[in-house]
Amino acid sequence: MIVGTKLKWKILVDPPEEWKFYSHSQLKKMFGNDFLVWFNYIVGTCGLIFMLFSIINYIISN
Repeated sequence: MIVGTKLKWKILVDPPEEWKFYSHSQLKKMFGNDFLVWFNYIVGTCGLIFMLFSIINYIISN
């Protein structure tokens, strides 16, 4: 998600507002493109932190 946002993939940073069931379209409609970029970075960073925590926990427990 971070890479896609950095590379400005249209599906992540500027999705069509007609896609009613795609969460990024609804966020864009409610808050605008600037919010969507920050949202992608925050969610992507949280995902990385969770994955690293899970890997470290797995390594320590074995």
